[in-house]
Amino acid sequence: MTKITHLDFTKEQKTAMEYMIQGSRIEDVFLYVCSLLPNPNTPEALAHLESLLPYFRKKIGSAGMQQFHDIFGTAQLLYTQFGEAAKHFESSSNVRGLAQTLHLAKLYGRYSDVKAIQQMSLPSTMQFNLQQYESFLIDQFLPHIRLEREEDRFYLPEEELVEALDLFDDQKQQVVQGAVDRMIEAGNTDLPRQLLLALYSSHPKASELQQQFQTRIGKRKTIDDTVLSLCDKNTWDFVDSLQQGDLDDFYPLSAHIYLVQDKDKKIVLKEHIRYTIDFSNLHGHNIEKELYSGTLLSAVPGGCVFPRYGGSIEHQGIEFLQLEFVPGQTLTSFTAPPMLLPLEESLGIVEKIAKTFAYFHDHALIYADLKDKNLLYDKRKLTLFDFGMSSDKVQVDSEGNVFIYSVLSNAEYASPETMMLGRCYKQSDIFQLGILLYKLVTGSHPFTEGIATTEYQDKSSELLTFSLANLWRQPDFTHPKLAGQSMVVDLLEGMLDKDYRKRPSAQQVYEQLQCNREEAA
Repeated sequence: MTKITHLDFTKEQKTAMEYMIQGSRIEDVFLYVCSLLPNPNTPEALAHLESLLPYFRKKIGSAGMQQFHDIFGTAQLLYTQFGEAAKHFESSSNVRGLAQTLHLAKLYGRYSDVKAIQQMSLPSTMQFNLQQYESFLIDQFLPHIRLEREEDRFYLPEEELVEALDLFDDQKQQVVQGAVDRMIEAGNTDLPRQLLLALYSSHPKASELQQQFQTRIGKRKTIDDTVLSLCDKNTWDFVDSLQQGDLDDFYPLSAHIYLVQDKDKKIVLKEHIRYTIDFSNLHGHNIEKELYSGTLLSAVPGGCVFPRYGGSIEHQGIEFLQLEFVPGQTLTSFTAPPMLLPLEESLGIVEKIAKTFAYFHDHALIYADLKDKNLLYDKRKLTLFDFGMSSDKVQVDSEGNVFIYSVLSNAEYASPETMMLGRCYKQSDIFQLGILLYKLVTGSHPFTEGIATTEYQDKSSELLTFSLANLWRQPDFTHPKLAGQSMVVDLLEGMLDKDYRKRPSAQQVYEQLQCNREEAA
């Protein structure tokens, strides 16, 4: 891989970096350099950036380099490169960063990363005893063991597995078989890992899992034909493909969504995918089907409405959720000039969402994926959809705050605590709502002012630009659209606070906007 050096920067680029360094804007230097590198916003960009550390060490000095290493560490966390992240936090003597990295490495079951971090100089509270180490191997490492892959062929990292299992002496086979049993009993959806661990340990269900694996291969590659066949079976007319998902049969990232016509009504068919969103337990898949089929998603008076659910239907091994077709435009249309809505209308939209979230939070549901694309607006009603990241499997932290474990879904709306802890709190919904409010009012993103952004081809390509900006930069409250809007600015300051504990609740946001609306009437 060809690496660039500081000699490859133009005079103008060097001047721009010098200006940022003089202003102690180390986070801007990092993001700016990333944008100049080959393959920006990818793990490869970070590899290129490593070669520039000596150059920046001279330019920034020791204090600046400490922050530079911290930013570098968080960037590595975004790509789940925990061992590399830990090296940077160790270089900056950031014990909290090391603790957060160890937490995520344990959560994701990364044996090599956990082992490497344990060999660093750590406080005693972060060092594993034998019982903790055994629990990690059994509960996290085996069910989430990192696989090597070539298309539809998967391989266990056997050297790592042999080394990890050495602790169990002559109980190795039983330990691995026990992990497979627990995965199956819990309804775990990770078929490749179940199969490989079953084959490795000669599990009695290996043949059954092998058959399930073979049956699944190629299902999603022919999903368009499956939908057409389903239409013929039910005498529906195929209308359109609303979203093309990826074609991965085992670890899909996005669902296929179709529109069909049934006599006098249109139906949205959404491929039902069991995303793994919670690595803290073996049944940590999403619960979108359960939410739609339950009673919680009834209309919230004065809040959002939701697509009516018509049940699920399975055809040729693929399950689809049947949802009401709701006309309207997504809020994306109203988050950029010249389509910005009047301020009062934008505030009214956010008021409805805040009231809906207050209802969700009262019922222990965290939405976890608010973005402009997930809301339809037709000037009369506001429809919230896509509950693929939502969960009511809440846990409570040491300070009594309710959260769910979650993967990073959308970089543009990512909250700091989701990036650093793998958690979505009720207040994480508020951070995302704050970003949406800012975009509706100003037409721009609160944390990326002055950073070049482009149309991104996939979710991973947004990571460095948006996530690091959300984590390290401060919101821009000097935007002309915010001039004279003290109430809006005050509200945004609270909603966009980096510390989730300092953000207002959904109920407080709703009451503030309701009060403002009534005073203006």
